[in-house]
Amino acid sequence: MDLKKSLLLGTIIAATSFITVAADSSKMKAPEDITCAGLIDQDYSLVPVTIGYIVSAHNITEIDALEPVEIDDIVAECQKASNKNKKVSAVAKKEVKDD
Repeated sequence: MDLKKSLLLGTIIAATSFITVAADSSKMKAPEDITCAGLIDQDYSLVPVTIGYIVSAHNITEIDALEPVEIDDIVAECQKASNKNKKVSAVAKKEVKDD
């Protein structure tokens, strides 16, 4: 294969990879749009990070002031069947305010 064909093939592969990544990232929800169902479906090791990011992004409280107990309370509220479609930010506001 000559150099021009190799470069063209490399460019096509790179462009295809970029388009695929861009398409996949467009399906991702912004943290402010995550529902409780989406939070619960995550790997549990990511849940505290996600909650911390949402709390910080919505200025609900200072991230340093967020206690592990509050994170557990937010997760517990999100696990209730009636809250599956609620936004995590709304549940977090209620839980932080109640404490």
